[in-house]
Amino acid sequence: MNSVLGKLYDILTNGDEVAPKSDDNYLAWLSVGIPFPKEELEFLSTGFTGLYRSP
Repeated sequence: MNSVLGKLYDILTNGDEVAPKSDDNYLAWLSVGIPFPKEELEFLSTGFTGLYRSP
């Protein structure tokens, strides 16, 4: 699990061949899960970078 989180952190902060690196790449992990309604996470359908990409 530690290596999966490490890879995820690396991609989210440094980008990869699909997702470009973000200039404001701060990321914080929470130790406990916090439930969110589905509607609050709709923005993630366009990616983490804030650049809109048509499906």
